[in-house]
Amino acid sequence: MESGSAIGKLFSEQICDLGVDIGSSKAVLAAVKKGGIDIILSDSSSKQTPVIIAFTEEERLIGDSAINQQKKNFKNTLQFFPRFMGLNTDCAEQLKEEEKYTTYKIVSLENKKVGFEVSIRGQTQIVTPEQAVAYYLKKVKKFYEISNILSNDIVVTVPSYYSNAERQSMLDAAEIAGIKCIRLLNESTAIALNYGFFRRPDLHEKEPRIVAFVDLGHSKCTVTIASFLKGKMKIIIHKSDRNIGARNFDYLLVDLLGDQFTKKVGSDPRKNIRARLRMLDIIEKQRKILSANIEATIHLESLLEDEDLHRNIKRDEFEQMIMPYIDKMTQLLQQTLEQSGLKKEQIHSVEMVGEATRIPIVQERCKEVFGKDQVSRTLNSLECVARGASLQAAMLSPLFKVSDYEVQEYNEYPVSISYSFFPVDGEETKVVTKELFPVGSSFPSTKTITFENKKGGMDLLVHYTNGTPLLLGIPTQVAQYKIKEAKLKHNNKFSFILRVSNNIHQIPCLESAELQEEWVEEEKIPVKKDTPAQAAPKTETQPEGQAPTQDQPMKEEEQKKEAAPQQEFEVRKKNKKSTHSIHVDSSSHAIPPNVKTQFVQAEAAWFNEDESILEFKAVKNELESFVYDIRNNIQEYGNLEKYIDPAVKGEFLNKLNHAVDWIYGDGQNAQKDEYKQKLAEFKSVGVPIKQRAAFYQDFPIFVDQFKTFQQEVNDKIATANISDQTRSDIINKLGETHQYIETILQSIASKPAFQDSGFNIDEVNFKLDVAKQTINQLFNTPPKQEQPKAEQQQQEPSKQNDVEMKDDAPAPQ
Repeated sequence: MESGSAIGKLFSEQICDLGVDIGSSKAVLAAVKKGGIDIILSDSSSKQTPVIIAFTEEERLIGDSAINQQKKNFKNTLQFFPRFMGLNTDCAEQLKEEEKYTTYKIVSLENKKVGFEVSIRGQTQIVTPEQAVAYYLKKVKKFYEISNILSNDIVVTVPSYYSNAERQSMLDAAEIAGIKCIRLLNESTAIALNYGFFRRPDLHEKEPRIVAFVDLGHSKCTVTIASFLKGKMKIIIHKSDRNIGARNFDYLLVDLLGDQFTKKVGSDPRKNIRARLRMLDIIEKQRKILSANIEATIHLESLLEDEDLHRNIKRDEFEQMIMPYIDKMTQLLQQTLEQSGLKKEQIHSVEMVGEATRIPIVQERCKEVFGKDQVSRTLNSLECVARGASLQAAMLSPLFKVSDYEVQEYNEYPVSISYSFFPVDGEETKVVTKELFPVGSSFPSTKTITFENKKGGMDLLVHYTNGTPLLLGIPTQVAQYKIKEAKLKHNNKFSFILRVSNNIHQIPCLESAELQEEWVEEEKIPVKKDTPAQAAPKTETQPEGQAPTQDQPMKEEEQKKEAAPQQEFEVRKKNKKSTHSIHVDSSSHAIPPNVKTQFVQAEAAWFNEDESILEFKAVKNELESFVYDIRNNIQEYGNLEKYIDPAVKGEFLNKLNHAVDWIYGDGQNAQKDEYKQKLAEFKSVGVPIKQRAAFYQDFPIFVDQFKTFQQEVNDKIATANISDQTRSDIINKLGETHQYIETILQSIASKPAFQDSGFNIDEVNFKLDVAKQTINQLFNTPPKQEQPKAEQQQQEPSKQNDVEMKDDAPAPQ
């Protein structure tokens, strides 16, 4: 666990910030907790979960259980599906590359999308890459819940080369899964963040440390150079090749061995999917052995046509075989260093990450390009991406107080906008293009563009700048917007304001379109005047004893109005401003809302069925286990035989035997409730038997332990320096416990073992523990020292005063 000194306390230990590193072959989960970062274990208690999904006749499986299904159900097993995120049928070259490693059918869908054809519960279905990732995310989130981590906010990592189409696919997958993805974080940024944040004490405040990270994993290679200060990191450059990785090396060996086997036997194991999977499995293991040894042996019995495959591979031969990929990697390293504008001597160190970086030739090329005698491996290759993701989640969370740490990202693809205003009176439309987010700019970032005397009425296209090195087939268009023309409320000065963002997920988008109006408004402001005091108006005095006339109050009111000064006003001009949104119609690479709703509903239904099947299997396994266990133990010479009433034993055994036959017979088609009913029926008899056995077997042990403790206490009382009161308390507690034990002994003395004792062994254990703790605390209580008589006499007056002061209080009524 990483040091947690810089990570604040949670309001609740149950709510944590989560990071998911979902790669092409494995996923690793991490959570920031009170005290540091934990790696969350899978259902097989592993720190990593294979990225694979299997569809059986009954349920969907992921991880290790899906791998076990793959060899016998490969057509319905999806592997490497995150590699298809955002791809379309125009990405023909990349799709062909991916098909080399897949065992399932890839189909074309509407709008040039791709999907996977599988059988789900006996029905042929098309699953999109987003749906596959959604199910996988939803399933691994259960691992968090098993670890008592309840949070729906997750940071998910993606390769830095992902375009907006691929990033949007990942966000759609999270939404289908019902998960709130608070950020898509570049994997290399996560690695650098994990490196820099926990090395702050070693970093300088002004002199940056520049580190190169080489991540050569299962299917891709990314080189990142980052600069670190004590409280800040900056990504200087990312460069990637999505098709250099360990699986490419393995496939070359498959080709070599498959070709040799074909020439020898006449059958090609590469065309037989089961044989190919067996070859890939053994090749991966031996390739790792070659990283530490100069030779490895590949041996497979009965690979095909009852023929074995046996071949020794030397490291030199292997390195020569993969040299084309090593040269491509070397070129990538050199390009990264050149485009960073740095010199070799400015690089502090080279950190190696990823399973394939242990290959000696890979390390030698890295040393050569960066001019280093050694490369570093101070990061945990398996965990560092997930740790960085969870740390980013903590930084974004209001529940954590994380030390200030600034991260400056690197925008790998330049983003431009092209716009044109709606034509007016036959005017020719003019298209204007501007680059807003160049290569290397940090994100998230927002640019504001103001058009004076415009009310909107614009076609806006957000796209990657011409010449951007995207994967062939990935659209350069990011999003298209039709901005309506707003109506003016004031015919004065007005302006049209666009805000375009390269957001936190590195997806360019229109953030807002607004109309701002400015006008001058006249206001009447009362003028304050200092006027001399005026004499009160004269009123007619009513003769004494004469009633007032009816119109006298009205005359008085009129006189007051005439006497009051008239209010004067000053007219002033005041500048006013208002801003309101303009309606925008948009289209992007996101899944349409109606289709997404269908996917959400379908996934929820599938997931509920999966959970129901898992619950059914759990009940079935529990019944089967309980029946076998209780049956074997109550039979002759069984551990529980004497604890069951002989009068019910025969009938109960018959029911257990019938249950065993039922489980493997008619029970195969039974419902979950029927299993639950039978389990409850057998437990109603079997559980009391086990409880009686636990009591009668364990109670004598507790009695012996108490007798030993009782003797120890009696011996200790004779020599202990304790007060008379304490000694009395100890003796009383010991006697009370002794009487409790004697009561039980007398109660069970005449009872047969198959009859309930009336006592619970856990309760007995609790009472004895309490007695021991109480007596030990009494022994440890320091004795009160008696004061000399002289001191007591001197204190008598003060005691009397206290009493007198209390007597002064008023007597109760």
